[in-house]
Amino acid sequence: MARQSKEQILEFLADLASPVSPEVFAGFGSEFLLNKYQWEKQNELMEKEEEYITHWVEQQPVIPTLDILLDIALHPPGADFYNGIAQRRQQDWEYFLAKLIYQLGIKDRAALVSRLEATEKQENPIIKTVKESLI
Repeated sequence: MARQSKEQILEFLADLASPVSPEVFAGFGSEFLLNKYQWEKQNELMEKEEEYITHWVEQQPVIPTLDILLDIALHPPGADFYNGIAQRRQQDWEYFLAKLIYQLGIKDRAALVSRLEATEKQENPIIKTVKESLI
C-alpha cells in the first residue's frame, strides 16, 4: 500500500470510530462500514475489526504514518470534519487512534519512544494511553 495522506488516515479513523447508521444502509457508508454491519450480524465484529486494523498497520510505512497519527492526536480535527466525529465519538476516536499509534509504533519502538519524548510537555490522553501501553 502506498503511503497515505493525512486526509486518508483521518478518513480511516473516522470509519473506525463511526457507528453503523442508516446512512450505511442507504448506500452512503464506506466499504469498511458495510463490512462492519455484516460482522456485527455474524458476531464477528471484534475479530474482524482487529484483522482489518492489523492488515492496515502492516502495510503502512512506520515513520511517516506515525508522524501523521501523532499530529492527529495532538491536533484533532474540528467539528467540521465528518460532522464532528472526533468530538461526538470521542471515546472511540481516542481508543482507535491510540491503538494505531501503538501497533504501528511497536514496529519501530525506538522511533515511537523518541517521538513520545518530544511530546512530554503536552498533556494528551491519547499519548498518555500509548505511553502506558509501552510499560
